[in-house]
Amino acid sequence: FEGHTFFTKDFKYYLSVVSGSLNEEAQGDWKGLVQSKVRRLIGSIEQSQPNVSYARPFTKGYERVHRVKNDEEKDQVMQGSTKYQVSKTETVDEAENVKQLSAEQTSIDNIDEPATKVEKPDEKENGMTTIWTTTYYVGIEMVPGATSLDISFPVQDFRQQCTQATQYNEDVNSIRVVVVKSYDLPDDVFKEGEQRPVRTKKNKAAKAANGTKKRNAGEANLDENGDAQNASKRRSTNSQDATNGVKP
Repeated sequence: FEGHTFFTKDFKYYLSVVSGSLNEEAQGDWKGLVQSKVRRLIGSIEQSQPNVSYARPFTKGYERVHRVKNDEEKDQVMQGSTKYQVSKTETVDEAENVKQLSAEQTSIDNIDEPATKVEKPDEKENGMTTIWTTTYYVGIEMVPGATSLDISFPVQDFRQQCTQATQYNEDVNSIRVVVVKSYDLPDDVFKEGEQRPVRTKKNKAAKAANGTKKRNAGEANLDENGDAQNASKRRSTNSQDATNGVKP
C-alpha cells in the first residue's frame, strides 16, 4: 500500500506509537526495540479486541526532533504533538530498524558482561531540553457497528515488553501509545498534493448535541507508568497511553 492511501482514506483510527529519548544515541537503540515489538502489539489487539476487525502497520517510522522547556511540553511531544519540532521530519524503513536491532543483539550476545547501557540525558541548553522521537503508525479497522475501543491491556503488555528490555533506561527513554482520529494526524505524514481527512459536519453536530466536553484523542485508563488503577485518579489532559471508549 502507498503512504498517501494509508493516511488519507484507508482508516478512520490510528495508533500512534511514540518512542522518545533525551539522547540521540540512545534513541537509535530504543526506536529499533520499539519497532520490533509493534507487530506483537498488533497481534494482541486483533486477538483480544472483538471491536477490531484488523490492524495494519505503516512500513516507515517518522523521526522528529523537538525542543521543550518544561514537563508539560515534553508530555505533549510524547502525545504526538509536533508543535515544538525543530527539524524536518525524516522517515526510517522498518527493514533498517530490524537490521540495526539484529546487529546490536548479535554484539550483545558475544560479550559476557551485562549489556545494559548507562546513558545520561543531554544537558539543558538555555533552559531547553531536546527530545528525539520516532513514531510508528498503525491503522485500526473497527468492525461494523462498533462504538468503543479499549486497548488498555494490549498496550500495558506492550509497554512492559519494551521497558523490560536491556535497551530501556527510565532516565532517558519514553514510550507512549495514543489513538488518533484520521483528521488529527500530523501534517508531515501527508505528501505534497495529498488531501488530508477532515472532520465532517455530522461529527461536529453530534458533539454539540451531546453537550460533552471534547476528549483528548489519547485519553485512556493507563497512565505513563502503565498503572491502570491509578490512572483514573491522575488523569490529565495529555498524560495517557491508550484509548478507552473512543466513539467513532
